[in-house]
Amino acid sequence: MEKKLILAGIVVATLTSCSSLTGSTASTSKYQYLLTAIEKYNDLDTDGNGKLSKSEISGAASSLNLTSLTENFTTIDTNKDSGLSLTELVSYKSLLGL
Repeated sequence: MEKKLILAGIVVATLTSCSSLTGSTASTSKYQYLLTAIEKYNDLDTDGNGKLSKSEISGAASSLNLTSLTENFTTIDTNKDSGLSLTELVSYKSLLGL
């Protein structure tokens, strides 16, 4: 849990710095999107180990439209530790242009 809070703090601090430099509403929108994504990630991480297992994703796949994560789990899990970190998910989303 402490690692998640530190990660969230780093993301918030970085985004706050970026949005204050640009003054853009797009930056604010990205900031809000990332905070929501972190909250959802933490909600899905039911065992609190800081990564999402295939079973944690599968359990929520239908209700949260996570079928692409389930189908591409092995590809997204770049370090092959059988869990998806927030970094791996962000990298995956970036590759998709999201």
